[in-house]
Amino acid sequence: MSKSIAFQWPRIGGWFRLGVAGAAILAAQACAPSNAQPAAPHTPAAGSVERRDIFAAMRRMGDDHTRVFVVRYLEVEDGWGWVISDPQSPDGRNHFETESALLHLEGGVWRVVDRPCSEGDCDPTKEMARIRAAHPAAPAAVFPH
Repeated sequence: MSKSIAFQWPRIGGWFRLGVAGAAILAAQACAPSNAQPAAPHTPAAGSVERRDIFAAMRRMGDDHTRVFVVRYLEVEDGWGWVISDPQSPDGRNHFETESALLHLEGGVWRVVDRPCSEGDCDPTKEMARIRAAHPAAPAAVFPH
């Protein structure tokens, strides 16, 4: 006659079990991928959702919503970004004036919040100072050096 042996968990108090379960949940959350923006300044990779959304915001500005951007500078940190790009037609035949902009991620949507004056008589240094003063929450690291 064969005797079966069943494993029994030791009887441990409810608080201890809750603590172990809570620690397991926290560990799982710490290892899970996050949709939060990275804290360090970065340039979103070509083809990434973040980069696509930033340039969709740029396309919403102006008359030609089909233009393609050749990126000169793109830096993002904590939901703020700065872009310098050379727009062109989708077929690459027509090239337009360089566009620069400060963008902010608001409610999950990138929006252009400021643009420097691009007229010939505008002082670029004064324009950058104006934009930085108008948007003090924008991290210094996103602005061109």
